[in-house]
Amino acid sequence: MRKINFYVDTCIYINLWKNEVTNLPFGELAKLFFQKYEQKDCIFYYSGFIIKELRYILDEICFNRKRQLFYDTPNFQKVIVTDEDYRYARKIEPEIDFDISFYDIMHMILSKRLGAILVTRDNKLLGHCKSYGVIAAKPEEL
Repeated sequence: MRKINFYVDTCIYINLWKNEVTNLPFGELAKLFFQKYEQKDCIFYYSGFIIKELRYILDEICFNRKRQLFYDTPNFQKVIVTDEDYRYARKIEPEIDFDISFYDIMHMILSKRLGAILVTRDNKLLGHCKSYGVIAAKPEEL
């Protein structure tokens, strides 16, 4: 059986940690996703872009406490962005009329390079993933 790896978008961590609830229990769905795969032989990739976004969105105390997940959990692995990744993202920006953020484009590119499933709730990002051949899904779809 093929090993499944994930690149988890910032919004999923926010759902998990802030237990956001709108029409669906997004926090609970994020928790169930991580629980389903945490004991399996998979990798949860993250980048400096994820850390930067979380640092901006979360208050300092919450950020300092929650970021330990990335460093203390064996199946979390940081991916380093290459110059080629960066150039490719800058090339995509005008192709998609700057419809999503540079960080979202980077998440998409890194997921593709790593052969990982991009886990996100962002519908615009999901649409662009299809256009660029990136496998992406919402947590409850996995």
